[in-house]
Amino acid sequence: MKPSKRHKKTAFTKKIRLIIITSIVLVMCVAAINAFILAYTRQQTFQYLDNMATLYVQELDDNFFKIGRRLVTILMGDEGTQKDINDQFNILENSKDVIQRKTAIDQLRDNFLEYTWEYGPEYQFFSYLDQTDTYIRLNNFYAHRFDDQLIKHNIIQLINLEQANTYSIKKKWDVMSIGDENYLVKLMKTNDRYLGCFVKADALLKSLESLSSNSGSLYLLVDQQDHFITGHQLTDKQRNEIQKILQKRDLNHWLSKYVVLDKPFKRIPYHVKICIANNGIFTNVIIVQSMLIALTIMVLGTLSFIMIYLRKSILKPIQVFTKNLSAYDDDNFVFNITDNKIKELEAANEQFRHLLRQIKKMKVTLYENEIKRQNIHMEYLQLQIKPHFYLNCLSFIHQTIDLGHYDKAQKMIRTTSDYLRYLFSNGMDHVYLKDELCHVKNYLDIYKMRYQSAFSYHIEQDKRTDGCRIVPLIIQTFVENAIKHTVTLDQKIHISVVASMVGDQDKSYVKIAITDTGVGFPNDVLTKLQKGENIKQEGGERVGIMNSLNRLHYFYGDDASIQFSNNPSGGSSVEIMIPFHLI
Repeated sequence: MKPSKRHKKTAFTKKIRLIIITSIVLVMCVAAINAFILAYTRQQTFQYLDNMATLYVQELDDNFFKIGRRLVTILMGDEGTQKDINDQFNILENSKDVIQRKTAIDQLRDNFLEYTWEYGPEYQFFSYLDQTDTYIRLNNFYAHRFDDQLIKHNIIQLINLEQANTYSIKKKWDVMSIGDENYLVKLMKTNDRYLGCFVKADALLKSLESLSSNSGSLYLLVDQQDHFITGHQLTDKQRNEIQKILQKRDLNHWLSKYVVLDKPFKRIPYHVKICIANNGIFTNVIIVQSMLIALTIMVLGTLSFIMIYLRKSILKPIQVFTKNLSAYDDDNFVFNITDNKIKELEAANEQFRHLLRQIKKMKVTLYENEIKRQNIHMEYLQLQIKPHFYLNCLSFIHQTIDLGHYDKAQKMIRTTSDYLRYLFSNGMDHVYLKDELCHVKNYLDIYKMRYQSAFSYHIEQDKRTDGCRIVPLIIQTFVENAIKHTVTLDQKIHISVVASMVGDQDKSYVKIAITDTGVGFPNDVLTKLQKGENIKQEGGERVGIMNSLNRLHYFYGDDASIQFSNNPSGGSSVEIMIPFHLI
């Protein structure tokens, strides 16, 4: 049933709607995937920074504890390196020899070299001898330049304020401010000797900053009341924003400019605050995903435009083209299908017009071939209907019975019966070659019983041709022609039928040679046969030969051939070549 125009439009609309819905779902899926990637990346980034900060704070905690314990061990030491250090302190307190004092300072610095390597150059060890008012920097090298006099002045002020307890390890590291810089200081005292360590507060966070690749993030050291110990480089705006965030309980909010990680120290009353810029975490991810979303939207828009363009410029002309095609009548060809600006459709229009002309021509050809086939079939039926031949067979049987030759009569009846059975059981298409040769043998046997010694025959078949099939009665037609025109009682003739395989593996043929030793073809008939001209005569003479030629051409076309000739020693020769692969 031909679909209506409304049905076509509805189907196309459904397809467009399906494509649009699919595209929207695709965009939503992309957006959902992007949101999942953002959340997952954010979570993984926080987890990484949290783990990193935890490990780093634990390491600083361990350093603070070890340094405090080291200071106590040195002050209380009475053997080994600790004893040497205290001996050198004794020299500095009691000796006035400049060289001896300088040597003692150098030895102190050499002894403290291993501690510098152990904790890092940012940790600066010092001693202060209250008895002689001597400040000694114990590091051979240091990470930052210091004003020893300024450091000494501030440490003495701190000593006076703190009044460190003898032999005690204070959990608190004091904050010492020098200008804009803040330092953490650890002081230990025994008698009038002070031993301590200070570290620049900003230096503690340098390594943590170097471990993170997040741009725009801030690393701060604050006390218990969230007062900044580091962060002198912050602007007032940044300080206010961070203070507002620290006052809120939710430090991990999507809408905040900074997300804060809080890591407290266990051994000192300070915290590390890592303020991560929200946009800094996802800058690269957001850029890439924004590009992907923009690309998806562009593709969706492009697809929509292409679909609208295709519908207007291609689908509608094709629908018109299809409608015109469906309107054609079998016998009424209109050669102008469509007229539009699409070159391909115009080319299809031209090709279709050519096709219609070819179809019309083919219909005429098929009609003529069908008439020809019917004529061939009628002539083939004429070959089968030979009342004189059958009457002669019946007359021969009657005579042999009257003469008491019952064996001859039985043989004639059996042979004639096989002959007739073959004729009536086969159509006009194809039969096995061996069956056709057996039929020819029956035909020759019938005439042999009638003419007895007037002729002899020989039939031979190549074993390789057993499975071949040929058009029926082709061989009999030429054998019959030989008997009708050559067999007489005056001269004995010999008829030979040989089927063989010729050619190679690529193309093989079945060659059927029919020869006799009679008078041969008349010259005029042979000339016409060799030229392929019609030799039909009045009274139906040689109708069988022309019918055989027509049937060979009808079934095999130019792939089959037939050659007529007269033998130099007398008699006629017919060679039929049929391609083996077409049989």
